[in-house]
Amino acid sequence: YGVHRWIQTTAALLNLGMVLWMMILPFRDFVLPGIPSQLNERFYWLTSLHGLAGGIALTFGLFVTLRGNELVPDALKFNNYKRFMRVAYGLYMLATVLGVLVYLTWFVTGESPYGFVPSPFLF
Repeated sequence: YGVHRWIQTTAALLNLGMVLWMMILPFRDFVLPGIPSQLNERFYWLTSLHGLAGGIALTFGLFVTLRGNELVPDALKFNNYKRFMRVAYGLYMLATVLGVLVYLTWFVTGESPYGFVPSPFLF
């Protein structure tokens, strides 16, 4: 399990960096200004739902990673890794599916109030 722990830890830390850079900054700049007044528009509610699901998945995934590295207090330790890792994976998959829908909303359907246009290099 040592190799798995190192891969999991590396992936979780890389994911944290990507979320901070690629998710939180655009959310702050493009979505937060429209909340709560425009939360009835798909651009805002879907991106907010994705952010909520992704935030829960990231937090839970980092918790599982910290536990795997024996970095949590005894009161928070668990032994059934399989269940916790499956829940973390399910949350990540939910956030991923919502992320695909966010991408389609922002860059494909034209529902973005900012007029984002997909790069021709993406297709």
